[in-house]
Amino acid sequence: MQVVFLSKREPDEKMKALLLDPFFDDKVQYVRGSLTKEADLVKSRYSTSNAVFILSDQFTPEPQRADMQALVGIKCMKDLNTDIPIFCQ
Repeated sequence: MQVVFLSKREPDEKMKALLLDPFFDDKVQYVRGSLTKEADLVKSRYSTSNAVFILSDQFTPEPQRADMQALVGIKCMKDLNTDIPIFCQ
């Protein structure tokens, strides 16, 4: 199984450590991009996913905006492939 992280931000130090760990070398990929951009979804190989998990920033000062971005991302993904289950937190 391979896990792909898609984020607008650069990876933090904990994520960088995970990405550099030889155990996860061929299991974890980090893609900088957006859920709402088709090119970024293609880059993350969304269409071949078994499932998608959307995790919103729980510490954001604008939780409603984060929720709206997640909903727009879900809509974009469903426009590309309706068969992939999407779980949103």
